[in-house]
Amino acid sequence: MGISFVKENVLNMIGMCIGREDYLLGQIGLMRKLLGLNGMSYDLDESLNY
Repeated sequence: MGISFVKENVLNMIGMCIGREDYLLGQIGLMRKLLGLNGMSYDLDESLNY
């Protein structure tokens, strides 16, 4: 990234990737709501003992 106060290592890169994916999933949820769909849904199997 070229920023003096952020260490550039693999752990920080993984953290940035996870944060980016969280952001994108949130944006997908918002887009679905704007289209009138459920933002997120879960399929539960009633025969399983969660």
